[in-house]
Amino acid sequence: MTAIMARHVPDGRLIASVEKLYLGLMTFTFIYSLLLPGHLISLQMERFDENVESMRQMSASNSESLASASC
Repeated sequence: MTAIMARHVPDGRLIASVEKLYLGLMTFTFIYSLLLPGHLISLQMERFDENVESMRQMSASNSESLASASC
């Protein structure tokens, strides 16, 4: 992109500004992406906790039905 701009706009300050903006956006994106694994882990832990809780409820209801059937 800067090569295209350099042909049409000979002013180097504009090109340097565009490159700084691009570099800033890349830096922000990289730093923000470092937070992604933490968010994914928390989502997986929530799903895991929900699965464990549903298994506990199923186990409790099965043991109650077995206890009532044996009486």
